[in-house]
Parts: sequence; structure tokens; C-alpha cells
Amino acid sequence: MDGKINDPSHVDKGWTVELAFPWAGMKKLFADRDFPPKEGDTLRAAFFRFEALRYHGKTLNESVAWALNEHGVYDSHIPESFSYLHFTEKGVGE
Repeated sequence: MDGKINDPSHVDKGWTVELAFPWAGMKKLFADRDFPPKEGDTLRAAFFRFEALRYHGKTLNESVAWALNEHGVYDSHIPESFSYLHFTEKGVGE
């Protein structure tokens, strides 16, 4: 976190997250596709973050949302707008 946690009066510079998922727990999601993904395979995934807005301790009816890729609507349930994941065994910079 490059900012102040739980302080809405402060404008944060950004945040980073790194996730690791075991392949064994994802097998059902692949149905009849190659598992695990191979070099050159592409999948789509949703990466969204929602933050409820609060004023004096009360949650307001609106909230703020971020997505990894811009898609122009306030809805995280549109698969056509999900980000592309490109699988490779190449290292960064290769």
C-alpha cells in the first residue's frame, strides 16, 4: 500500500497485490481445456475492486470501483470485458 490504510481524507498513490493459486484448486474451471495452461494459452479473468463510501461511519448507497482494464460500464459481471491472461514460460524482459 502506497498511502494510508482506512483514511479516506488521504489520497493514496496506489497499491499492489500478488496472488498465487494452486493449480489443483482450479481444475474445475478449465472444463475441457488444457490443464494447466500451456505456453501461448489465453484465458479471461475479472480483476475488480469495490470500495464502499462512508460518511461519518455510515455506508452510502454508492461506491467506487476499479478494474484492471477500462471497459466503460459500472458492472463487474460482463465476461466480454474481463482482462486477458496470456500464459508464457518466458521471463520478464525476454
